[in-house]
Amino acid sequence: MTLLLLFSCTLTLWGEDCDTGLDTGPDGGTDGGTPDGGGTDGGGTDGGTPDGGGTDGGGTTTVESAPEWLGVAAGGLFSCGLRVDGSLRCWGNDSEGQSTPPSGSYQLQAAGYEHACAALAGGPPSCWGRDDQGQASPPAALTVVGLSLGGAHGCGLEAGGAVACWGRDTEGQATPPAGLSAGFVAAGWRHSCAVTETEVLCWGADERGQVSGTPASAARLVMAGLEHSCAILADQRLSCWGSDDDGQSSPPSGEYQDLALGADFSCAVDTSQRVQCWGADDHGQVSGAPTALVQSVTASSGGRHACALLVAEPEDPGARIACWGLDFDGQAAVPLD
Repeated sequence: MTLLLLFSCTLTLWGEDCDTGLDTGPDGGTDGGTPDGGGTDGGGTDGGTPDGGGTDGGGTTTVESAPEWLGVAAGGLFSCGLRVDGSLRCWGNDSEGQSTPPSGSYQLQAAGYEHACAALAGGPPSCWGRDDQGQASPPAALTVVGLSLGGAHGCGLEAGGAVACWGRDTEGQATPPAGLSAGFVAAGWRHSCAVTETEVLCWGADERGQVSGTPASAARLVMAGLEHSCAILADQRLSCWGSDDDGQSSPPSGEYQDLALGADFSCAVDTSQRVQCWGADDHGQVSGAPTALVQSVTASSGGRHACALLVAEPEDPGARIACWGLDFDGQAAVPLD
């Protein structure tokens, strides 16, 4: 995938629910369920589970927006779009201000579980939303050409390939390897990954092998989910590792150009510009994928919905976006105006 700018979570420099009690919350409390159950907080120091751990909100029928967008980023229980004029619009849950973006004009955007960031390429990121772990407070001197946000941390890619991360670091997810020079960076729930010229490197929580299971080959890009990771290898095949309880680490064959990971599912855009998803489908996050041609796909490491930027028609000012999956808070209800 050759991109100068990727308007969802990351950028490459080289061209190419239920009640499982599974995890801890983004700021240290005990989870009451899996991410994106969509209910009331389950308690604990941080206010509950990644998504509150309550009763499921059900899925949604995919709806396409007006053709006015340059990009889209799916967060935990919210989503944000980048309009053709560079302005931002977010929708869904706004309990932490994550759906209230700043004014201004931007080129890059990313959405985490309850926070988001945007920037001009080569400029400092502006972040908003939940900040109890410093996840919305990037380093003051940081300038980025790529952004990726996870559960309660974020990572930025600088023009020379340096990676800087901030926010919650209880598992080392915000401490990249010393001297790392990358072309792509991805922040997951409690781990992070990057692509170098020769390999994929991950750091942070590794209880399901989401860090240590990296492929022994070069890759074009990598994404990090809740407890799994996936990469598009140099030959455009998919490789996934980590948790596979719902089949989220068992990708289809074929050649692919873009990739997105949610809490327990994965999606990729193949070289014919079709979206394929696999893993848990309890909210339609797999079966609800659009059949239209798409440019890119996005999901959050703690989320159970996804969004895609569709291929633009020549006569339209921008592209349409489509979202599908869990819609308890309207996170998959794309604005139609």
